Amino acid sequence: MAALDAARATNDDSERAEAYAEVQRQMATDGNLVFTVHNISAVVYANDVFGIADWTLPSGDAGGRTTTPRLMEAWVSR
Repeated sequence: MAALDAARATNDDSERAEAYAEVQRQMATDGNLVFTVHNISAVVYANDVFGIADWTLPSGDAGGRTTTPRLMEAWVSR
């Protein structure tokens, strides 16, 4: 988006304000989404814990890795 590039390229506050105003107008028109948050998490487990990263979807397809493990499918081998 040219207006965003213009806002980043200037140190003049009035030029930057006008450029960001144009960015906001374009975003309102286009209906874009801006995600302002993200999750920070970690999953730690031992070598005898299984099912954390290799769970399956109800369809039978692989679920893959996620930051929110499906602990109902996890198990420990002792």
